[in-house]
Amino acid sequence: MIRRRWIVVLTVVAVAGFALNGFAASQKVLYSFTARRGDGEAPLAGVIFDSAGNLYGTTEVGGSYGDGIVFELGLSPDGQWAETVLHDFNWTDGAHPQANLVFDNAGNLYGTTVYGGAYGKGTVFELSPADGGGWTEEVLHSFPDGQGDGYHPYAPLIFDSAGNLYGTAAYGGAWRRAGVVFELTPGAGGNWTETILCNFPQTLEGRPNGWSPYSGLVFDAAGDLYGTTTRGGHRGEGSVFELTPSQDGSWTEMLLASLTDEHGEYPYGSLILDAAGNLYGTASEGGAFNAGTVFKVSTASGGGWMLRDVYSFSFPNEAAPVGGLVMDRAGNIYGTTEGGGSDDAGTIFEMTPNKDGGWSEGYFSVIGAIYSKTANSVANPVSDLVFDAHGNAYGTSSGGGAYGAGTVFEIIR
Repeated sequence: MIRRRWIVVLTVVAVAGFALNGFAASQKVLYSFTARRGDGEAPLAGVIFDSAGNLYGTTEVGGSYGDGIVFELGLSPDGQWAETVLHDFNWTDGAHPQANLVFDNAGNLYGTTVYGGAYGKGTVFELSPADGGGWTEEVLHSFPDGQGDGYHPYAPLIFDSAGNLYGTAAYGGAWRRAGVVFELTPGAGGNWTETILCNFPQTLEGRPNGWSPYSGLVFDAAGDLYGTTTRGGHRGEGSVFELTPSQDGSWTEMLLASLTDEHGEYPYGSLILDAAGNLYGTASEGGAFNAGTVFKVSTASGGGWMLRDVYSFSFPNEAAPVGGLVMDRAGNIYGTTEGGGSDDAGTIFEMTPNKDGGWSEGYFSVIGAIYSKTANSVANPVSDLVFDAHGNAYGTSSGGGAYGAGTVFEIIR
């Protein structure tokens, strides 16, 4: 049975500098969350690396207050991975983070929480290394309910070259529940100023428009932003949009594609761009077997944009791709599905482009198939993947592990 979550994790993904096509792999649990007081539970976000090879992430719940944590995993001298809780959310400073973290050039971490903050509607936060050890959290923005601002940011943040942050909130804005794209600009004294770049209207130029963006954003080389909405579009099943900056500082939205049950519906994962400017994403449902798709949006020869599905997932092989994608230098695509595979525990998939323009789909690992229903099981990944320099993949699973509270895992090539 396909699991349909309204809480998801999404992230911006970069093009990886290696090819993994066709290698044999095994999986390893690096850390099992305990769900005990002080530790996290149910990691919905993926992990990111620092320059020293440590991993950083969040859990949606758990911690001392039940509102989630920010954690670091580092290798100990005995070769085991050890967890350090960097921050324990307590609602007033944010609650229930579901998106990946991002580093700035100074080594500070930034992220979003879906709830909590001054108004209980979510936050943007910064974690900075403190003198003498530990980390200090600062809430950069608390989302209010109403007043033209968005609320409930499910998606991760991205930086531009000037150090401004960009993100989405799934609800709020001028149309209350349609969502927004926002920018946060750093100012004097450590203050950040929010600007709403886009309020998603129900109609755009007289036609149905997308609304409720759960995904993060991605820049192209020209500085345009691309993203998805989970609802809206011509059939109400989601959309792909572009935001283009103007010289006066305003941004113009364009609806590039409306998703359909044929090509996939209800996208939650962030888009990726290939070298030719084509956009790829995942849809959690729809497709030929109603188990989700990988879709492509590209410019059409006569102008405009064209949507097509690259691959339709089929249960019980795999189902419900909720996270985003990553593409290697050879053009292969990798991602996760929350369901399907052994015991419906989810999969990791690889897609390889064919010479005829089509795609071949295969698995370089099937999550849950090796250690299914044991203390080392990995179950139901909803995040995207990150790779090290050797081509090993790292991610999180919302379930499984020694305590059933989720894991951080590695797929070893």
